[in-house]
Amino acid sequence: MNKLISLIVIFTSLLFTACGGSPPEPPSVTDVFNSYELTSFSVEGTSGDTPEGLAPIDPQTNGGEFLLRWTVREALQNSIRLIVSEDNNLSDDDVEIYFFICNIATFCGQAQVRMPCEFDTDDVMECGLLIKESAFLTSFLDTIPKDAFIIIESCLNGFPLLCDTRSDGVQFQ
Repeated sequence: MNKLISLIVIFTSLLFTACGGSPPEPPSVTDVFNSYELTSFSVEGTSGDTPEGLAPIDPQTNGGEFLLRWTVREALQNSIRLIVSEDNNLSDDDVEIYFFICNIATFCGQAQVRMPCEFDTDDVMECGLLIKESAFLTSFLDTIPKDAFIIIESCLNGFPLLCDTRSDGVQFQ
């Protein structure tokens, strides 16, 4: 990885020198290894928040459509997972609703991502931009309404322990 950064810095330096400018400061190793950090995450429900401040997800309102928003510090070499959970901690009982590996050729988030999702009356949640993924939530939804969390996890590719998570409360109706 250090060789790649060095090559980018050398190429950029030559390019700026040839154009009469000065090269930008190269990213530090700390910046590269913190690139997976989430700077924001929120859920915009199918209607306004409940009195408890939860984002409602109701298949009977707005066609079950809701929106996830997030930003990542740098979105070049990380993966994004979206999970439905009973609490705001990752566990084996959680349901993964989306997974995507970000790289230079894909877009995952330095600018704010607005990912549309839909929840239908068959307890199927579908999320995605160009590629959509579906998850069946019937076994998760043991009661309706149900308070839960949607968790986003961003990890540095190749380093599964370098992850950042954020969550937002929702109410399935």
